[in-house]
Amino acid sequence: MKARHWLILLGGILLAGILALFFLFSFKSAGMVAEIYQDGTLVRTIDLKEHQEIRLNKDGKENIILIEPDGVTMQSANCPDKLCVKQGKIQNGIYPIVCLPNKVVIELKVPKKSHPDTISR
Repeated sequence: MKARHWLILLGGILLAGILALFFLFSFKSAGMVAEIYQDGTLVRTIDLKEHQEIRLNKDGKENIILIEPDGVTMQSANCPDKLCVKQGKIQNGIYPIVCLPNKVVIELKVPKKSHPDTISR
């Protein structure tokens, strides 16, 4: 009888872990912004509400970024390995898109809101 209780407890813990992972990775990009960095400097902050195509070209290093309401994709890059393109669409703020050869990083973040409780005179 004790072994059965342990199996039920273990099954409950396993189910709770699977549900937690599901909710963590189903966090979508609604209300998020894409921050695009080049050479470590923030070059653009873009709201994900509209479809946009962003072209970065610096010193012959070109990246084309596709912004959509459901995520961000590195559409093309002239880097040798194209790992940033192969990464696919990011839809949450867990992992950024990184193009090391071209020194481009794209992160999804929830925008910081102003503090409505502050009083300015």
